[in-house]
Amino acid sequence: MAQYAEGASGVDPDAVATAEFTHVFRGYSIDEVKTFLQHVSQEMHRLRNELAAARSIQDVAATMNQNSSDLQEANSTENAASVGPGTVIDLQSHRITLEREDADGENEDWFQDHHADENEPITPQAVLPFPSAAPPRRRAVIDELFARLGEPQLEDVEWAREVLIRTGEIPVIPQSPYESLHGEAEAIVDHHDRLRSTVSELSRPAVGQLKRNLAARLEALLPELKSSNQNTFEVSHLVPRAMDDELIEGLTPFVAAAAKFGAGGVKVNVDGIPNKTARAAGDWLRNRLMAHLDDEVAIETRLRAVYREWKKSAVDLIATDAIAEAFALGLYATISADEQIAWETPHDGCCGTACHDNASSVARRKGQEFPSGHLLPPISQGCRSLVVPIGQ
Repeated sequence: MAQYAEGASGVDPDAVATAEFTHVFRGYSIDEVKTFLQHVSQEMHRLRNELAAARSIQDVAATMNQNSSDLQEANSTENAASVGPGTVIDLQSHRITLEREDADGENEDWFQDHHADENEPITPQAVLPFPSAAPPRRRAVIDELFARLGEPQLEDVEWAREVLIRTGEIPVIPQSPYESLHGEAEAIVDHHDRLRSTVSELSRPAVGQLKRNLAARLEALLPELKSSNQNTFEVSHLVPRAMDDELIEGLTPFVAAAAKFGAGGVKVNVDGIPNKTARAAGDWLRNRLMAHLDDEVAIETRLRAVYREWKKSAVDLIATDAIAEAFALGLYATISADEQIAWETPHDGCCGTACHDNASSVARRKGQEFPSGHLLPPISQGCRSLVVPIGQ
């Protein structure tokens, strides 16, 4: 018997479609929410219809099973009444071979010893057919139910897996972002093409993580800012440097993956890159808060303006710079100490004249500085140059 979620039938689909919510910071698009609620309402109507159909099938199945049980009980009673001493059950229909004893005389003596009167004539033995199995009616009902439901769709399977993960039924096995870089990207020879492939692969999830981090920080600041009676705030108190690491929480796996891909699969220590990125994110937030907290507008509007700037421009540059720097570090780590190296800029140019001067300089050994004073990129924000071994 199928089990149904308790209270699920009490939810009104029409109430879901017309639900209204309070507008708060980090709110979603009203039109998108209403469209989603309409979809949920339609889906609930569909599920209710399927649930009613499934229950009707179960009622039919229960009736058929009860009738089948009564029929089997009646047959059992009838067969038991017809079985008596000397009755032989026919097993030939089930292809069971009975071995007979070689000495027929012994069997005849055993049979005669069990008769009260040896002179009593022997009558032919009654034969009772072996009862056949009951038809698989319950199986037919189950097949009909699944035929009504149809084959499971891919999104249904993914949704069920997500539910099982959230309820703890199946464990969550985190996968390294580096695994997604295998495949065709492994065959790329040009270093800058590999860098572009790495940044393209890892930037989207990394940017999404940093957006969520800043939104959580601004939401945590909102109660304190709203409770203040004055419009001047100590930014260093609101966003202390000791908490900058929270702004880049979850970024380290993507940085480590970029470095590993730059090194051709070798693990590289990237501890300094997340720390540098955290300082950059914290400084940006402090600067933008100072620019907006003096405005004579609602605090929610000011924080929303800060988040909008972060989402539209700053976060992409900060995240991609960290990934590109990690790739350059991984590539540099694989170069032998006695190899000649060169500063190589992308085909479409780089961040400024310093990169051009480094690329124009003579080759040198690993560990020697370039004219800009750097051992390896980046020089500044947006720098996508690489240090490569000569001849590669």
